[in-house]
Amino acid sequence: MKAPSFGFLGGRRRVIPAPGDMPSLEQSIQDSWLRLAVVSLLASGFLSLLVGASRMPWLAQFVTDTQFARRGLIVHVDLGVLVWFGAMFVVLYRRERSMAAASAAALPRPSLLVRHSHRAGWIGIALLLLGLVQAGSTPLLVNYVPVIESHGFLIGLALIYLAMLVHFVPLRGFDWGALGGLFVLLTGVSGLAAFLQLPRALDSKVYYEALMWGPGHALQFANVCFLLLWANRTGSAPIPRGVSLFARGFLLIPAIGILALCTVSPTDPAYVLSHTRLMQWGIFPAVLAVLLAISRKGLSPKGKLKESAQLRTLALRWSAVLIVVGFVFGALIEGNDLRIPAHYHACIGAVTLALMIEALILLGRGGSRTSGWVAKLYGFGQLVFSSGLFIGGTYGMQRKTYGMEQQVSNTGQTLGFGVMAAGGLLAFTAGALFAVTVFRKGKARRS
Repeated sequence: MKAPSFGFLGGRRRVIPAPGDMPSLEQSIQDSWLRLAVVSLLASGFLSLLVGASRMPWLAQFVTDTQFARRGLIVHVDLGVLVWFGAMFVVLYRRERSMAAASAAALPRPSLLVRHSHRAGWIGIALLLLGLVQAGSTPLLVNYVPVIESHGFLIGLALIYLAMLVHFVPLRGFDWGALGGLFVLLTGVSGLAAFLQLPRALDSKVYYEALMWGPGHALQFANVCFLLLWANRTGSAPIPRGVSLFARGFLLIPAIGILALCTVSPTDPAYVLSHTRLMQWGIFPAVLAVLLAISRKGLSPKGKLKESAQLRTLALRWSAVLIVVGFVFGALIEGNDLRIPAHYHACIGAVTLALMIEALILLGRGGSRTSGWVAKLYGFGQLVFSSGLFIGGTYGMQRKTYGMEQQVSNTGQTLGFGVMAAGGLLAFTAGALFAVTVFRKGKARRS
């Protein structure tokens, strides 16, 4: 059975065979969301140049419009985390369901909303990009889900979320995909509960910080679930059943906690503290248990593997390194400095790397030599970049200062920015190689 072409991502039109007996309609949905995911990542990577320039001391003097730099950062984050991650989660979830079906006939026919959901996603992306050039709009660097205060931008976020959500409801089963879908659903439930309770008279920064606090934490748990869904398929052996049950059962505790906190006002200090504690203690035990269980066979497989399996294993190793380093950085956070984004970029980098490699494999680029370099350069680059942020934060460099606002006052901060620049260059090079590999002409093979 043949799948739709990836013509505009691969230079010339070609047909890629779909895996197994997957119906063409199901394959078409996955392909549409894969395109949306890749374009989002490429756009986010391009905007990272603007963000990086505004943080480098020798370039920051030329970035006088700090509001534009902030809008660029917001669109970069939302495209590179919310849209890219969410779209790939849709692909992974639907692929897992398709592969688990006993036959093509066992797959339920996708609804009209599901079949056309990607169109709403494209409209949402366009509205996010429009927010970048709305000079009168106010960028709000709130945690987890930064926003630009304009109706178009907020509608864009809502459209993208709803377009993704229709793929996960109704929830079925208790596997990693279903658990991830539960946290995607809790993201919206938490946001709706906060919206109904928050007084709109609050200052905009305070309002959106409180509004996005609960949903942002729910999204972190969704990230973990889909990373572990991918890891379960990546190693030479799946996660042992007992470990998997423990990890999924453990993650149900914060799911119940997030749901319970929907009854608490977001302006209550207990709301903020409780979400923080849930993330501090609710993620790392499950992730470490899984990593330890697959470390022997999953990270160091024996025997000859297919090219795509070798590539996934390489990505799994780097993802494991990044997420463990991110946990360590998180444990060492003190105050509101660059150690917070150091922790964040290492952990998010682990998910990004896994999804980048999976996207290349699904696009038929699993056998490309440059795909291996993407994994190595991005993994090492993100590790160095996060370390630079951590060094700068250790020496007192504060978060969320850009362009001419930031003041480098000591050697440690200068060293941190130098390390960060080197890591950022490596990670950006990996992103450029990713783009080249995606657009490269040649035979495409799915694995």
